[in-house]
Amino acid sequence: MINPNYYPWGYDSDNGPDQWHKNYPTAKGRHQSPIEINNKEVHYDSSLLPWFASYDPGAAKTILNNGKTCRVVFDDSFDRSVARVEAQSESWGLLEKHPVVFSDRKTAITALKLLSIAVLRGGPLPGVFRLRQLHFHWGSSDDHGSEHVVNGVRYAGELHMLHWNPKYSNYLDARRRTDGVAVLAIFLQVGETPKPEMKRILEEINAIKTKGKEAPFPNFDPSILFPKSHDYWTYHGSFTTPPCEECVTWIILREPIIVSSDQMAKLRSLSKNAENEPDHPLVDNWRPTQPRYFRMVSASFL
Repeated sequence: MINPNYYPWGYDSDNGPDQWHKNYPTAKGRHQSPIEINNKEVHYDSSLLPWFASYDPGAAKTILNNGKTCRVVFDDSFDRSVARVEAQSESWGLLEKHPVVFSDRKTAITALKLLSIAVLRGGPLPGVFRLRQLHFHWGSSDDHGSEHVVNGVRYAGELHMLHWNPKYSNYLDARRRTDGVAVLAIFLQVGETPKPEMKRILEEINAIKTKGKEAPFPNFDPSILFPKSHDYWTYHGSFTTPPCEECVTWIILREPIIVSSDQMAKLRSLSKNAENEPDHPLVDNWRPTQPRYFRMVSASFL
């Protein structure tokens, strides 16, 4: 895997998405992300399970500005859910070895909750995935900023919650595997009734104004950012930043969360340069859509 710090990249004309493939050849692969989701080309898959995520607020560590996004980092060194389930019940092994058919979605959701105390599980995923970080993509104005596009619509922003498969030895190893990473994506839509839970992140923006700034960010449960509906699209793709490894199972929520124009302006107040450098707004940190090629996009809803 090529170290993305070795070959600098960004979102400007000289180092932006159109140039990435020169140093990161995988960026020209056939399983790249993001893509446009078109309802006419989406396949409803009745076998898709509901997904469930429950995060330990104590795992939240820091919030930082890395010059490319605003990121919240979590402690992914210990999978509390696996330890607790294995200690409390033998049903873990039974369910892993023997497929279970649920009579209805409500029963399935209840069962997944019992097995998922601090991780992302269910949906199209083959097992439990640990949360590692979340970050945002946004534009220079409210009419664009999301990476994925739905029926021609680009939202004001997109939130990515990045998880990795702990059946592999570590996060870097997981990035080398086709089933190594899962990203839960939530669109940000500008509206009149913004989600109040976004305030927790945005009130820390002043502490990380410039590239390299990092601040403590304890006791945060990112599930408070979820919309009411858990309907989703899913497909196999890649990271949307170099090296653009094709190891990601995408779970893209159909319902956006509402943010205010002022909240989006707060993200745009970040600088992509360090404190001792000229101030350049951190905006338009999104990658354009990539060819879908032969890939199937599935939906959990009709």
